[in-house]
Amino acid sequence: MELMRIVKESLVVEYELAYLFQMLSPVYRGRRLTGAELCNLAICLSGALRQYLEKHPERKLRAVLFSHRSLASAWELKCRLESALHAYLELVDYQPVNYKVNYDFTGVDLIFSTVNKNIYGSPSVVTLRVNEAPRAGFEAYMGQIRSLAFRKLWPMPDCDLEALLQEAFWHENALFKDRFQIIRTMSADFIQSGIASELYGTDMLEREACTSFAVRSGIVFLHTLLPARETRLSVMSLQNRLEWDEFRVNTVVMLMYTEEDRNLLFHMKSAFYSENFDMERLRELKTKEALLPYLLDCLRAEM
Repeated sequence: MELMRIVKESLVVEYELAYLFQMLSPVYRGRRLTGAELCNLAICLSGALRQYLEKHPERKLRAVLFSHRSLASAWELKCRLESALHAYLELVDYQPVNYKVNYDFTGVDLIFSTVNKNIYGSPSVVTLRVNEAPRAGFEAYMGQIRSLAFRKLWPMPDCDLEALLQEAFWHENALFKDRFQIIRTMSADFIQSGIASELYGTDMLEREACTSFAVRSGIVFLHTLLPARETRLSVMSLQNRLEWDEFRVNTVVMLMYTEEDRNLLFHMKSAFYSENFDMERLRELKTKEALLPYLLDCLRAEM
């Protein structure tokens, strides 16, 4: 169970790609894949994506290192960064920090810096501060690096997050004791509005029975891989914490999206399962007025 949770939380994109095989499995295997089989397939797809980036370096992140250290020290740091993160990025340059003023950042996706400040003002270029310790590893950056790499492979669609939340179907301070009833209630928002058919609700119920949507306590993100007629959210705040599989949940979000906005699924799922969401904070937010700005801030921080 712990391995399954880790895979579903860390291999967000790969797990959704693995779940696409669920549609083929009854035809070729005579049954649906189990949660454990989906996790194993996600791990295999993770290796396949790394291999794809190795074969197509032009699809990797383009990174630059700015260092206040000596040339020899900066070179050593550059080599360690390349060794640890080469699967997802190309370190195209390294420069002294004071060169940042006249540097041409065209085509740069990521900046590593040895000083605790944002090097470049564009919101599309992320600055990561690298550890001062000379032999420190870079495992702490891997999750964010992978997320940025996948954003480049699957760009974020042009969606107004504030409008999506503002115009969502809202269920405030709801009282439920069964997670399947929550899925039925929220999917009914889209079905009754003509955005989706009964098949969408059935698909989510079958997925929950096979491999739960819940990955951590606090919030659950529900969705289907079937594109809908409109991109829309449904949001539910719960009156009391609900036992959802092995987790305790305060807030539930369901997404329907059009074919054109399909990449939104990867971005939203990664954001909702990030460390930004505080279970205790969510427990206090029961109304749209209170919950909307909190969700918006957390999503913007990740997307």
